[in-house]
Amino acid sequence: MTIAPALKHGVGFHLTADRTLLIVGTRFRRIPFPADWDGLNTARMLELIDGKRGISEICQISKTAPDQIKKFLQELQRHDLVDLFRTPISYVERYNPEVGEIEPMIDTENFQSQFLTEDYAIKNFLSRMEVECNAATFNSGDVDAGRTAVISRRRFSILIFG
Repeated sequence: MTIAPALKHGVGFHLTADRTLLIVGTRFRRIPFPADWDGLNTARMLELIDGKRGISEICQISKTAPDQIKKFLQELQRHDLVDLFRTPISYVERYNPEVGEIEPMIDTENFQSQFLTEDYAIKNFLSRMEVECNAATFNSGDVDAGRTAVISRRRFSILIFG
């Protein structure tokens, strides 16, 4: 599912002293971008890419054409600096008291129940999952904050002899 673009966890940016380059990246990997990229103020664009605003809202605020912003996002994506998709995180099957039966939970972040205002097991699961996803987010080609990489680790089998 497509989401509002967001810089990956741990990505920061700063202008160089001469204000001609914008250094974007993590403490381990930095990529220089021109401060004025194809007519865009790159520092301002990166401030707007916070995961709260969609492309259309970024266009309105920055008064920039959607094509320019999409090109900039593609460049950030090429360097694995931005997330553009959200993969739902599934969880174990849960008893749903509203229906009176056990159901699979497809998307834990959007799980809501009138009987269960705060599920500590899900909250704990999501906090652990977030740490794992942040560690996997810089895999080459990752566009969903490492979720696909972490979720794919579930697909394994164990053969026990004894």
